[in-house]
Amino acid sequence: MAVAAGFGYTLVVIEDGNLCSFGDNRNGQLGVGDFHAHLEPCVLNYIDTFGGHEVVMVAGASSFCACVTKDGLLWKWGMNMGWMQDEGDNDDEPYRCTPRKMCMSTHGNSPVVMVSCGSGFILILTAAGRIWSFGSGSGFELGHGNRDPCPVPTCIDLARFNRAEIGMVSAVGTHCMAVSKTGGRVWTW
Repeated sequence: MAVAAGFGYTLVVIEDGNLCSFGDNRNGQLGVGDFHAHLEPCVLNYIDTFGGHEVVMVAGASSFCACVTKDGLLWKWGMNMGWMQDEGDNDDEPYRCTPRKMCMSTHGNSPVVMVSCGSGFILILTAAGRIWSFGSGSGFELGHGNRDPCPVPTCIDLARFNRAEIGMVSAVGTHCMAVSKTGGRVWTW
């Protein structure tokens, strides 16, 4: 099981691989296909919603969410601020109220093991121990050494982590953290 809290809403991965969501939904962040608040938990059945891929991890931000499925696929939904584009996205579609799978080629063809959402950006940790980031970048949160927005996942240079393989990432607001897989080294930005 896994849980995530967003601004006024909650996401829970339940033992059977389905996802429950409830709370505020003005940006479609519950992933249920509408923009109405849901006070009772709504079940996003992994067979119907995620194409048969069981959900293992979920992350939420103020107006969008992401999750990882058992086979390392990344899905995202909620407010699409124009900087989170992938194949099939439409700039005229500012909100996506159902999850959409991201193509694995956008993050080096390595399965995703962890995702974390900050204020306007997403961090992806792949099985290869690499961190990919995309989003607004206005507070240097993307880890690329600048404030440029990044519409597609871009790998953070391994030199920034002394070439260590990363085992965990976390983001909130514009603050990020990474922990090495061995040795317990921590980086923040």
